[in-house]
Amino acid sequence: MEPGTDGYVMTLREAMELADDHDAGLTVVIPTTQFYDPTTQTFETAGFERYLSELRNAITENPEAKVTGFQIGNEFWSSMTASDYGTIANIQISYLDDLRKELSQTLGEDWAVPSIGIQAGAAWSSDGIEQSREIAEAISAENRPLIDTIYQNTYPDAERSLDWQADWSIRPAVTFSESEGFSSNLKVSLSEFNIAANSAVGVNLAGAWIEEFARYIDIGVDEVIHWGTQYKWLSNKLYDAQFPEAEANASEIHVIATPLGQIYDLAQANLSGKQTISDIDAVEGMVVPEEIGITGFQEAGQKIVFLHNNSGETAQIDISSAVIGKHAILHHLISADSPYTGSVDESISSPFPDGEIADSRGDMKVTSGEALASSITLNDNELVMLTISDPEVDLTIEGAHHQTDHRTGTTDDVIFGASGNDILRGHVGNDNLDGGGGNDILTGGVGNDTLRGGDDDDIIISDRGEDVIDGGSGDDLIILTGERDGDRASVTGGDGEDIFLFGGCHDTVVHDLSAEDRLGFDGVFRNQDDLAEATRIQDDDLIVSGPEGNDIVLVGAASLSEKLSSMVLDFSSQEEVDSIMMGRLSKLTLDQLKELYLNFSNVDGVPDSQPPAAQPASEAGPVDIRADEVFGRSLTVLDDSSDAVANAMPWSSSVSYWPDYDVIANRITIGPEDDDDLETLEPGTGIGSEPDPGGNPAPEDDGIEIEAPEWTDGNPDFVPPDDDPQESEIDPISGAGGGCFVATAAFGDRMHPDVVSLRGFRDKHLVRFGLGRAFIRFYWWIGPKLARTTKPHQLRAKAARWVLSNLVAVLRRSGLT
Repeated sequence: MEPGTDGYVMTLREAMELADDHDAGLTVVIPTTQFYDPTTQTFETAGFERYLSELRNAITENPEAKVTGFQIGNEFWSSMTASDYGTIANIQISYLDDLRKELSQTLGEDWAVPSIGIQAGAAWSSDGIEQSREIAEAISAENRPLIDTIYQNTYPDAERSLDWQADWSIRPAVTFSESEGFSSNLKVSLSEFNIAANSAVGVNLAGAWIEEFARYIDIGVDEVIHWGTQYKWLSNKLYDAQFPEAEANASEIHVIATPLGQIYDLAQANLSGKQTISDIDAVEGMVVPEEIGITGFQEAGQKIVFLHNNSGETAQIDISSAVIGKHAILHHLISADSPYTGSVDESISSPFPDGEIADSRGDMKVTSGEALASSITLNDNELVMLTISDPEVDLTIEGAHHQTDHRTGTTDDVIFGASGNDILRGHVGNDNLDGGGGNDILTGGVGNDTLRGGDDDDIIISDRGEDVIDGGSGDDLIILTGERDGDRASVTGGDGEDIFLFGGCHDTVVHDLSAEDRLGFDGVFRNQDDLAEATRIQDDDLIVSGPEGNDIVLVGAASLSEKLSSMVLDFSSQEEVDSIMMGRLSKLTLDQLKELYLNFSNVDGVPDSQPPAAQPASEAGPVDIRADEVFGRSLTVLDDSSDAVANAMPWSSSVSYWPDYDVIANRITIGPEDDDDLETLEPGTGIGSEPDPGGNPAPEDDGIEIEAPEWTDGNPDFVPPDDDPQESEIDPISGAGGGCFVATAAFGDRMHPDVVSLRGFRDKHLVRFGLGRAFIRFYWWIGPKLARTTKPHQLRAKAARWVLSNLVAVLRRSGLT
């Protein structure tokens, strides 16, 4: 049965791959009723052992998946007594403990050992505490210490008293700690949590959810797993996958967050590491009407307060005293009605009768810093998240992600950063972003945005729409990635030595280019003559015409026409480009570096092109394929011995604007004081470094032959590369830090331990002998092409992970990583 078909159920292996793709934890529910006969009270050991064998194989095949826990059964009360459930759990506990010990030995000490957990008595039953006691009595003395987690399911009804519902849910769970032999520090996990269906809807549902989330954290819950992400028959789902085509933005949007989903996303992004606080502490310095719902969280340097109005009246909230000397961000969520669904009203605030489904929508406006007023007007059925931070905190501020009703202008965000190194994302709407102080990253997203870097050295990314950009003071990096006709940008670099990178179809006007600035044209001009041919002088301006028909107007830069080519990074050496970009990128935080490397793919310095037309067999031979189309990055890392390969497969010479991520991340985390290059690092330290000359001796060549690729067969111009180039020919900065293309693509994570181990094997051993270096040179050609067709979820990626993981195991046992 294929995914997406009616009745399809995801397999355990597919679930593990999904969890790994999203870097999420996975709890495995262990079946119970299938192996127990309540009439004879016998347990089918053989069947359960077969199940454990499959579970063992699945985990072994997917060691990168984070299996956080084994939960014994789910909702036992629907099919058996508490005593019967305790009997089954007692048998399965010892089996599961043996399994995790075996897996720890097989997968090594880096594998995170899952917890073992049992269910508490039913949250909805007045007998819940007694059920937990019956379960505890069935667990043997030797098995009680092996239990780490108590699982509970709860769906509080927003129309009933929430205090007693929380008490009924948690008391059965904490009862186990009162029984002899159980740990006093048992983890309490809500393995299913949501607001009860049809008890609240829309923004009011979101307000009830955040209030209950905080309530359960207050009374001792350690983990909350939300149930009901996008089931189409639920009114309390997080995301909606069924909506009018007009809302899909040319098929780019696949799911839309409901109001509950938007608050869940904010909670997930902002509440990690914070503690709940009292309502009094949450609204200190504010004037809040008593009918407003208050939920607060806090950590050092930052406080987050949710304010929800379900009173039926409009409320005014004064925040002026609370934000003195602070930086404040306001996420304001209102109900919204889609203009594309006719008679259906998605802005509803009252639940439908049982059996009817409410597909609710909400739009959000984000305001921060100087743009934030001292008073908040909060209408009925509205909710805000107010974030109050010390000014020096590094902030990530998200604009609205989706626009339900474009007529309201709600999603036109006005976001000012603070004095730290911030990340500002506009997403949809006509946004106004200002980085303020610090080295900031601004991304406009969709819409006609105004992007101002402010003080210090900023990175500004202009995407779709007609954007206005001002770098402000400092040495700024401005990246223009628009890909559609009509994407335009008006750019002022401001003071400092700025870098302008042009990509896609952007029509761009740069108002203040100076001789100290640098330009990048994404490799579309093969040489300086091509650039000169595409450049013309008009009055005092220089105009560069791109291959897509777009014009780049350099206002007042006619006097720089003779010098223009020397200002272009595309014609500089890779070493010079690396030095310039390393100086800029090393000022970023690690979070900012990740942000940038997720956004630069459209402007990488290597020209974009269409695949070459297919040739008749009789004309097969070398074709003019641009480097980035085949390999995904610059090939300047190859040494002189690659001339024969270049003759067999021509490519356009170009440089990559972006040093390898691992090399930059290594600098940020280690922090060498010398910013010139990586030679300040000790030999053999860090990912991508040169091997320590005093390290392990070089292995002897073992006579293994590497078969030449098919495209070399019968080519008279192909000459095999020298088998023993000098070690100095391998560029450690351009060539060593990354390069495990297929492994990275297969695991979906360049920092996966197995990928890191493979890079270590390459850097410490392969580079030390001729055959290994020949393989590295060949792999730099073919690896990116293979990686482009490899995604973590594909069968080929599964096979690659299996092979590579086993290879890494062998290398580790041999001390070669």
